[in-house]
Amino acid sequence: MRREGSPWTGLWAVFFKEMADHLTGLRMRILEVLILLSALGALYTGSQALRQTVGEDPFLYLKLLTTAQDPLPSFVGFLSFFIPLAAIALAFDAVNGEYARGTLSRVLSQPIYRDALLFGKFLAGLGTLALLLFALFLMVVGLGLLRLGVPPGSEEVGRAFFFLLATLGYAGVWLALGLLFSVLFRQPATAALAALGVWLFFAVFYPILTQPPLPRAPHRPPQPGRPLLGPHPHHPAGGRRPGHAPSPLPERPPGLAPDHGAPRPHPPPLHRGLRGLPAAGGAGVRPGRVPYPSSH
Repeated sequence: MRREGSPWTGLWAVFFKEMADHLTGLRMRILEVLILLSALGALYTGSQALRQTVGEDPFLYLKLLTTAQDPLPSFVGFLSFFIPLAAIALAFDAVNGEYARGTLSRVLSQPIYRDALLFGKFLAGLGTLALLLFALFLMVVGLGLLRLGVPPGSEEVGRAFFFLLATLGYAGVWLALGLLFSVLFRQPATAALAALGVWLFFAVFYPILTQPPLPRAPHRPPQPGRPLLGPHPHHPAGGRRPGHAPSPLPERPPGLAPDHGAPRPHPPPLHRGLRGLPAAGGAGVRPGRVPYPSSH
């Protein structure tokens, strides 16, 4: 059957109806509160770190978006975490939810094509996220004026606008993915689980898989004259690695005075050591003569 009329008939009716449902729904209220509280925390800690360098940085408001302070990440880090979740939450039951409630057949019985229905739902979710991001952008400017006391320049406003467009495109990717799973799976729980699985893979496991391996130390064969274990004998630290204390010396027995590094005396010669030995008859022995027992 050939189509009659424009394929986009009824697009704006679907757009306004879906956007009104998003803005007044409890799900969107919860997401708005979570994003607002996390963004306020990140901006407050970032402004605390930037108050000392107000007159040094020409792009102060851009630094306000990207400055992190432990234990909170930056404002951009919070957006990269919450924007995919908000987009998936808006789109995972956009079509299969209508099918489960029995309203999809009523909508399609009107003079409206499936293209207009799907595109209207996508534009409604994207418009809701754009309104949320624009409100966050105004909140950044207002908090920066209160905490820093410096108005943003025209170049900063232009860069922040392009950042807003890039963030909106990033949100559109996850919104389209959630809408695709809403069409493929009949159950909303299955579509939500599949979309969250894809997000979890790219958020957690993909950076681990793409991380380059740590370089290994090259294998060196043992050098002749160098022990396999222990420090090198010609090490500049005297055979010890830097940062390691030498092994303690054994304790001196009690009663012996320390020598304080004095040189030890040499033992006396043999004839001097035998000078004081008594002879067999009790008489002394002349120096240089050693008595030997007489043989009978």
